[in-house]
Amino acid sequence: MRRGSPLLRQRHVSATRTGRPIEWSDDRYRAGSVTFSVNNSAVATPLERRAGDQA
Repeated sequence: MRRGSPLLRQRHVSATRTGRPIEWSDDRYRAGSVTFSVNNSAVATPLERRAGDQA
């Protein structure tokens, strides 16, 4: 791959309820090398947020 070629960069941080980081990633993908499918639902992941949580 040539220097300056386009990349998809994904940075992600997971944190506790108190805001303490517990996971961090900085990933780069070459164009055409990956496919992403993202599904996010409060019903599918009930531990993500609860009634009364501040966003």
